[in-house]
Amino acid sequence: MIHKDDQEWNNQCNSQEFSEVILKHLEMMSLKSSRESIYKELDAAYPDSLFTVFCLKNSTASYQADSRRYCMEKTDDRSCYVFEF
Repeated sequence: MIHKDDQEWNNQCNSQEFSEVILKHLEMMSLKSSRESIYKELDAAYPDSLFTVFCLKNSTASYQADSRRYCMEKTDDRSCYVFEF
């Protein structure tokens, strides 16, 4: 996703590392594959953290969480969210 400005970036993502991981796996064959790959990579990279990862296709979501780091990235028809706890 191309973030329009710094404010949009800060509202949707505060971790460049998470952004890179999401974008790396976002367009896999299935949402389940994307979600599992994102989770596994982050879990291996940050073993002392807990993560929530969810991905959507052609859907609208409303979700709220308090999280140290978070990120949402998307393509035209799918998006994935990561929250670190």
